[in-house]
Amino acid sequence: MPGSDPEMERLKRLRERQLTDRDPLVKQRQFQRSSAQREKRLNKPYPLSKMWKDIPHAWKGFFYGLVLGTAIDTRENIKDLL
Repeated sequence: MPGSDPEMERLKRLRERQLTDRDPLVKQRQFQRSSAQREKRLNKPYPLSKMWKDIPHAWKGFFYGLVLGTAIDTRENIKDLL
């Protein structure tokens, strides 16, 4: 019988682990924690500097070209009017 005592302990631990793995509250708590973190992140202000850093370099180049082209075109239109 002494050999079965560690076996019984091992089976008890296995059973306990299986029960905790099937616990629906674990998934519910995990979902609540992740949704709370997401909500906190959404409530923080999003600064323009971070927004500008998140834009890819190719899009920034396009934006710079658009602004520069518009400025040059506007300048030429003003010259024609004068």
